[in-house]
Amino acid sequence: MSRKRNPRPRRVTVTRYETADGRRCAKADPGARKVATTSESYYLFLPPKAKGGKRRCVPLGTADLAVAWRKARQVLEDEHNEELGILSDAGRQAARPIAEHVEEWLAGVAAGGAQAARVALLRARVTRLIALAGWRRIGDIRKSSCEAALAALKDEAASGVKGLGVGRGKGASAQTRNHYLAHARQFCAWLAADGRAGGNPLATVRRANVAVDRRHDRRCPGEDDVRVLFAHLGGQQAGHPPRVRRTMTGPHRALAYQVAMCAGLRAGELRRLTRASFDLAAGEVRVTAASDKARKRRAQQLPRWLCDKLAAWFGGGGAAWGGLAPDGLGEMLRADLAAARAGWLAEVPEGTPERQAREASAVCAYEAASEDGPLYLDVHALRHWFVTQIASTDGISPATLQAMARHSDPRLTLETYSHPRRADARAAVERLPRLDGG
Repeated sequence: MSRKRNPRPRRVTVTRYETADGRRCAKADPGARKVATTSESYYLFLPPKAKGGKRRCVPLGTADLAVAWRKARQVLEDEHNEELGILSDAGRQAARPIAEHVEEWLAGVAAGGAQAARVALLRARVTRLIALAGWRRIGDIRKSSCEAALAALKDEAASGVKGLGVGRGKGASAQTRNHYLAHARQFCAWLAADGRAGGNPLATVRRANVAVDRRHDRRCPGEDDVRVLFAHLGGQQAGHPPRVRRTMTGPHRALAYQVAMCAGLRAGELRRLTRASFDLAAGEVRVTAASDKARKRRAQQLPRWLCDKLAAWFGGGGAAWGGLAPDGLGEMLRADLAAARAGWLAEVPEGTPERQAREASAVCAYEAASEDGPLYLDVHALRHWFVTQIASTDGISPATLQAMARHSDPRLTLETYSHPRRADARAAVERLPRLDGG
């Protein structure tokens, strides 16, 4: 009497027919040649659950035979327990709706100190990707369906997402789609680390090429932008006094922009500052761990002239900038730039060459044209100004620059935030030796 043997891990061989130039064709086509390809990883083939059904193919996800055997034994044990009505922990987790796993993951993210807005963003993006991919259980998560969902985000009608980087009739940019992928990977990594999944099925999904789909590139404020903006906020433009915006006067807003530029603060960090955040005697502004992107407490240095201005402002009863809405600072800067540019243009009569030159320039323009597309001067561009100025300082080391920018990757500091300045390039060129013997 023969003994029934358990299925063993096997590599899969796929056979196809190709023409001489490598194109796929039918077996009966003239010149067709047989091509066999064997998979690197192992699979386990199980008998059908119902009579007349097809064999089931279970990917073991490894090219190591010893590991494949261990996974195969676990699969067979789970199959046996399922027949007896006993579900393993992995089986119980696999049977639950994926939305329950998402909420438990987000609860852990919140417990780790993430802000409510961050948790809400993660929930919105991961939930939307799950809906587009059609995942109902964690076992449904596949690389192919994830790639299809990311492709659907490019289509405004298919995505149906507003206010999360998808909209304006263009669909999601490459950068936004990469954010969706990164958050989904975080969720899958948590599933694997918590023993709910055997691995991260999205680990090999390729990121989109951001260079060919830029939507919001920033420009570094130039000397003229800085001069005109702060002249307007200081009331130095005749006939164009600064308006009060969100209860903040022009000098109040000017101090906010100057602190952001001289400390390299992000918008969320700036609007959480209070009087207690400043140690003016030490020349520092402290960013709390709750505000910092990397969740670390930081102390950013401030120039002495700004400390003196802040001391006079706070000494006169002035307040900081806490309580601003998330988009409040950006809206104020955009309005201030428009008002400053209008006042600067009005200084010169219309129709004159000087007026035409000013109108053609990008001074205090929120959106400026370039060969690679529009460039924006928003609140985060003030941080670009800070990094660019520090990077241009003689003797600054890359490590110091990275620490002052508070970046985990030095390439981000040098490649994205540090903008080459025309004056520096001009000075460098003039130092080149002459080649004509003169």
